[in-house]
Amino acid sequence: MNQKEKHKPILDDGQSTTQKINRFFKNNNYLIVLGILTTQILTMCDNASYKEQMEETLKSNTSYLKKNISTIAYVDSNGIVATLNRKPITYQDSRIINAIINDTTYPLLQGSEDIMGEHTHFKNAKEMVENNPYFKNLFYYKTEPKTRASVAGVLTNIYKVVNNLYYPEFITVLSKKVYYFNTTKDRKNGEITHFNTKIVYRLKTKSWISQLNKWVDQKIIFPIEIKGDIYPSKFANSDNILGYVITKMNVKTLTKPDLNSLR
Repeated sequence: MNQKEKHKPILDDGQSTTQKINRFFKNNNYLIVLGILTTQILTMCDNASYKEQMEETLKSNTSYLKKNISTIAYVDSNGIVATLNRKPITYQDSRIINAIINDTTYPLLQGSEDIMGEHTHFKNAKEMVENNPYFKNLFYYKTEPKTRASVAGVLTNIYKVVNNLYYPEFITVLSKKVYYFNTTKDRKNGEITHFNTKIVYRLKTKSWISQLNKWVDQKIIFPIEIKGDIYPSKFANSDNILGYVITKMNVKTLTKPDLNSLR
């Protein structure tokens, strides 16, 4: 036995490693197929399990979101956390009615001390409106140029009486009664809702009567009638959340008591 034969492997059949591997896969391809099928089955099981987990999570989260969206939480003045159920509201909802009424009438319930502020007189009605945030909001954000003549007339009358020192210095609301608040849909444009309302206030005024050199209190009935359009897609903004404008306002101008009636 020569040297080469001595170190030749006993199982060496003269084939290269590549040939051996090819022969193995050729003779045992069923193992490969079985392995692939097993891997696919395991993957499908994992995917099915994952899908079930995702569906369960989605179902749980959806239920949680629906529950929370249907309620609103708040903290009251005593620090107690409370929740209320949300529900759709209409323009006949008392909260909407009061919001519109308060917005449109509060500016008219200011005494001359609040209207004048730091001023002793105004050059014109525009200057008065520009220097009073409530008048300014009422005129510029709760009316539109085409229909603001009615509100402009009311504010002009207030300006004249205030500048002539014939407007009560202080006004206190004793009570308020909403006689009606009616709404109707516009026939041509369903997005527009027309409203008209009548509110009657009981007020207490405090006026300085310079001729008598004393303060005089007076209780009066003060009715206000308002018509307008609610059109959120056109008028709603940060200064007009409900998206409405006044088209007509009927209100008498407040004045101090007649001097002759006091003598």
